[in-house]
Amino acid sequence: MSEHKSQNLSRVEIFGFEALFYEELLTFLSLGLYPKLIRKILKDFRIKPNSKILEFGGGTCYNDLILLKIHKGKLRFTCIDVSHDMIKKAKWNTRKFREYFEFINARFEERISRFKGVFDYVIMVFVMHGLYDGIKEKAIENAYFYLKEGGEFLIVDYNRFDVKKRSCPLRFFMEKIECPLAVQFLRYPLEKVLKKAGFRETEHRFYARDIIRFTRARK
Repeated sequence: MSEHKSQNLSRVEIFGFEALFYEELLTFLSLGLYPKLIRKILKDFRIKPNSKILEFGGGTCYNDLILLKIHKGKLRFTCIDVSHDMIKKAKWNTRKFREYFEFINARFEERISRFKGVFDYVIMVFVMHGLYDGIKEKAIENAYFYLKEGGEFLIVDYNRFDVKKRSCPLRFFMEKIECPLAVQFLRYPLEKVLKKAGFRETEHRFYARDIIRFTRARK
């Protein structure tokens, strides 16, 4: 996959200005709704204390810091991100909690053999929709590889829906602001692919008028 192709179709690889003000941009684009919504979803993760968590596309660690606060520091995070800028911002954001975080600059579709069966949870929040077919499957397979037996893959992203039947503002957002891969993801058979990768059980919760789906897949 060429860098030019990646930048044209996917906006989950974020550098420069967007990396420095990523959460602020999300809050602005969601008309201020994003912080409250993501906190509700993260509480619904029901993560057990003292868990080891791997995040694909960890970004600025916004979600991880919320989880750390919910669980009063009884978690450990490994965050994988391809963007040097995002990792730099994440290290700044987590500077008071460094003992809880490890950062890896890598593509999460590339397998890291030393992480086999290490983690209780792998989480992926609004990242999968920006991946090409083929890379999504590799990321799912790697999540399975990294999880302990009984571990859970927690995915937050767009639900399956017909964008043409939705409101004008949502259609505009999906077709003009989101990356083209996001619209394609609305038809993606996630549960089928998870089962093919070996996950035994899946369950779903829905938010924002069924626009957003939280999927829990157990190894």
